[in-house]
Amino acid sequence: MNYNEFKAEFMKRLAEKAVQSDLIGTYQMFEDGMVSENPQECAFIRDTNIKYNKIESDVLKGDFLRINPANAEEENEARMEFKYLYDSFEQNGWDFVWKILEENLRYAKSLSFREIGDVIDQYEMVKDRLILRPLNYTDNKYVLKKIAYRQVGDMALVLYLVVADTEEFGLNTTKVPREVMELWGKTEEEVFENALINTNIRSVPRMYNSPAESDHPKYQTGAYMSLGAKSRLATGMNSSVFTTYPSLNGAISFWYPGVKEKLAELAGGDFYVAFTGIHDFHIHPVNSTTPKEVLDRLKQMNRYINRKEEILSRKVYRYRAENGELTPLDL
Repeated sequence: MNYNEFKAEFMKRLAEKAVQSDLIGTYQMFEDGMVSENPQECAFIRDTNIKYNKIESDVLKGDFLRINPANAEEENEARMEFKYLYDSFEQNGWDFVWKILEENLRYAKSLSFREIGDVIDQYEMVKDRLILRPLNYTDNKYVLKKIAYRQVGDMALVLYLVVADTEEFGLNTTKVPREVMELWGKTEEEVFENALINTNIRSVPRMYNSPAESDHPKYQTGAYMSLGAKSRLATGMNSSVFTTYPSLNGAISFWYPGVKEKLAELAGGDFYVAFTGIHDFHIHPVNSTTPKEVLDRLKQMNRYINRKEEILSRKVYRYRAENGELTPLDL
């Protein structure tokens, strides 16, 4: 059975199983190259491209299945790649394919706050709820003593678990204790990479070259990481502002897959970085200014931040395009 025959047979068998199953709810196939004006379908395509292809695009790359557990909220969905299902079928047969499907549907069911506490030691149950946020390490080092984080200079990329995300109450998160992360039996690299992709899906990277662009921007404004985007750094006194959509904890986008390399492309090589708060950062090509000038601007901006906990860094960093190193400068 070739790949296309498998897809057709899978959808036929899925329809038959859905009639008998109390686990399978609604489902839909999304095929390679699909575009949509439906907001829910468009969001699925964008999120899938980020998660599986590490690109931002409204055109789907690859074939995927979106499936909702029965008797669950609409947003509780499982996302499955047909290529992975086909490979699993070739190696282990249909029974294994349905086992994968059922496990993913169980993971997709919504969890209450109490239930999250019951399963927090099970990585597969919580992995899609993990995100990263940036904090200043120096100001928070005692708070972070038992928390899972990765230190970068005077900053910390902190691991959070999304407890709830509702229109009524907004986003409710909690920091993940390091001892819990150790229970998962996963490498730190794997956990943080997964959390970074989840964060990217929730908050896509954006570049704004003027106050007008950043004032209540439309979704597509400043999408410099979007496939085929043609972007240029602002010139003159006002440097480009790099953040996310929405512009919350946007400095984390510096560590998204491919962003540092894209920034080096925009800068024409090495650049200085000023993390001007937890919500954004600025870059400056090394031949456009001096690190001392960048530091003076950073100090000035930090003085005007209303809340100390929103200060991310007091150092200027240099990114070296040749080896991908980010180094704090002693000035």
